Amino acid sequence: MTAEGIGTRFVGRERELDELTALLERAAGGRGRLVLVGGEPGIGKSRLASELSQIATERGASVLWGRGWEDAGAPPYWPWVQALRAYIRSTPPGEVRRYLGVGATDIAQMMPELRDLIPDLAAAPDGMSESARFRLFDSTTTLLRNASQTRPILIVLDDLQSADAPSILLLRFLATQLDDMAVMVLGTYRDVELTPVHPLTLTIDRIGHEPGTRLMALTGLAANDVAEYIGRPDRTVHDPFVTAVWRATNGNPLFIGEAVRLLSSDGQLARAEDPHALRVVVPPGVRAVIRRRIGQLDPATIDALTLAAVIGPEFGLDVLRRVADLDREVIQISIEEAVQVGLLLVVPGSSGRYRFSHDLVRETLYDEVAPERRRRIHRQIAGVLEARYLGSESGHLAELAFHFVQAVEPSFNETSDPDHQEIVQKAIDYARRAGDEAARSIAYEEAIRLYAMCLAVLDVSGDPDPRLRADVLLARGDVESYIDLDAARASLGEAAEIAKRIGDGAAVHDRDLGGAVRVLDRELELVALLLQGAVHDRAAQLEAVIRLLRERLGRQKLARARGEAHDDQGGRQQHGRRQCDDQADLALARGVHGPSLCQRWLG
Repeated sequence: MTAEGIGTRFVGRERELDELTALLERAAGGRGRLVLVGGEPGIGKSRLASELSQIATERGASVLWGRGWEDAGAPPYWPWVQALRAYIRSTPPGEVRRYLGVGATDIAQMMPELRDLIPDLAAAPDGMSESARFRLFDSTTTLLRNASQTRPILIVLDDLQSADAPSILLLRFLATQLDDMAVMVLGTYRDVELTPVHPLTLTIDRIGHEPGTRLMALTGLAANDVAEYIGRPDRTVHDPFVTAVWRATNGNPLFIGEAVRLLSSDGQLARAEDPHALRVVVPPGVRAVIRRRIGQLDPATIDALTLAAVIGPEFGLDVLRRVADLDREVIQISIEEAVQVGLLLVVPGSSGRYRFSHDLVRETLYDEVAPERRRRIHRQIAGVLEARYLGSESGHLAELAFHFVQAVEPSFNETSDPDHQEIVQKAIDYARRAGDEAARSIAYEEAIRLYAMCLAVLDVSGDPDPRLRADVLLARGDVESYIDLDAARASLGEAAEIAKRIGDGAAVHDRDLGGAVRVLDRELELVALLLQGAVHDRAAQLEAVIRLLRERLGRQKLARARGEAHDDQGGRQQHGRRQCDDQADLALARGVHGPSLCQRWLG
C-alpha cells in the first residue's frame, strides 16, 4: 500500500452532490437557489463545490469562482470581483457591454477595470449616498440576470467566513432575487469560525429559512468511506488500520489524507498489510500533521513556502522571487517540490501564479513565523509590491496598507530602526487612502475597518498628528453615518474634541461634514417637529435644539448659540445675535448645521 492517489477519490458525499445537482437543474430552468455549505476546515466543502462545478460545466453552464481572503489585503467585494472578472474575461466585450447596460457605472465603483472595457463610461456620482449601495447591488443582480438568459450560471463563493462584510451584504441582496433567475449560488464557510455578530451569521439568521435558501452541513466520513478514500475499499470498519485512521481523524478528509501521507513518509504504511506490526500514531490535530509534513521538505522549500504564506493565499512567482532575493530557477525548484507533494496548486489560467492547496496549510506556516521575523517579511513584501505597483497603486491600496501596517512595530519607542518612521508614515498613508477608496466603492464596512487600521498605527507612531487623527475620524464618521449613527456620533465627537483641544477649528471645518449633517438631520428633523408643537417661542425652540446637540453628540459647547427674544410694540419677535465660545465651536456649528438644518432654525 502506498500514499499515491490518497484524497483524489470523491467518496462519502454522493447524497449531497445529488441534491446539489437537482438544485442546479432547477436553477437552469429559471428557479435559482442559494446553497450555503458549512463545516469544519478540511471537511470537503471546496471539493464538493468542485465536483458540482464540473457537472455544471459539462451541462453548459458558466461557472464563476470567487474566494474570501482574510488578512491578505484584498480589495472590497473581492469574492465578487473574482467571479465577475471570470465572466468578463470569458465573454465577448460587446455582449458584456450589452448585459451591463446602464448599471455599468454603478458596477465600475466595485470594478474600476470596467472603464478599460468601456472607455466612454460615465463618471460615477460624486460622493456617497444612501441609495448608492442599492444601485450597486441592483446593477450587479441585473447583470447576472441578463447574462443567465444566454447560459445558466453557477457562482461558487468559497471561504465566506473570510469575506468582507460588503460581499456578504451583496450575497444577501442577490439571494432575495434568485427565484426567477437561471443562477445558482453555492457558498462555503467554516461554521466553527462564525461568531454571533459575524455578517454571515446574521445573513444565515435572516435568509436561512427562506424557500430559496438551502443550508447544508458536512460532517466526517463514515468508516467505510474512509476505507475507500485511502484506497482500501476491500477493507471494512473492522480493519485495524482503517479504524485507527478513522478514529484519529474523525473522518475529516483533509486530516485523513495528510495523516496517511505522513505515515507513508515515515515508512509505516508499507507495513500496513500486517495489522499486528503497525501501530498507527497520528499527531493530534490536522495542523500538527501538516507541520510534520512540511518539516520533511527541503529547507529551501520550507523557506519559500513561509515567505509565500506571508504574501497571502495566492501569490505570483515573480513577487516571491523578489522577496526571497533568489534567482527564478532556484525558487522554481522549491515551488515545484511543494506542488508535487500537494501543498501548492497552480492557479488555473494564470502564468506563474500559485495558491495553497488548503487554507490550513498557509495558516500553519504563517503561525510558525515569530512575530519579529513576520514583521520583517511583511516589510520586504511591502517594498516589493510598492515598486511593482508604482504608478498604479489605486487598485492595490488595501494590499499595500495591509503589509505596511503589519510591518509596524507594536511599540514605537522599542525600535531603533531609523527607517521605521518611514514605514509608519506609509502605513498611515496607504490605510487612509485604502479607506477612502473603499468608501468610494460603497464598501462602507471595509472603509471603517481600514480607517481603524490607520488610527491604530497613529496610536503607536510616537508623535501622532492630532489634525490627521481628527481628519481620519471625520472620514470614518462620514461613512459610519450611513450604517451606524451611534458609531458616527462617537467618531465625530472625538474629532470635535481634538479640534477644541488644539484650538484649531479648521481641523474639522476644512472638511466636508456630510456625515455630521446626516447624523443631525435624521434625529433632529423629528425633534424639530415635536418642538414646534410643544414650544411656540422660536427662540426657545432654538435653545432646545442646541441643548439636544450638546447632549446627543457628547460635546460641551458644541454650537452654543444664545437667542434673546422680546416683543416690541408691533408684537414682532426679534432674535439676538448668536455667540460661540471659541473658534472651534463656530467652525463646527457652521459645518455641522449646514444649510439643511441650521438655516431653517436661524433664518
